Amino acid sequence: MTPPESAILREKALQPDLRPDQWVRNARDREIIIRRMARKFRGDVE
Repeated sequence: MTPPESAILREKALQPDLRPDQWVRNARDREIIIRRMARKFRGDVE
């Protein structure tokens, strides 16, 4: 799963000293966390 371009750009802006592969990994992790929180917020607990 590749994160959306906007998520990668956000990581790049937040941590400009990291390597591009780390931005992708962080963006992917953040997307997963956001989805998990959204599900919890809606009450769709896994």
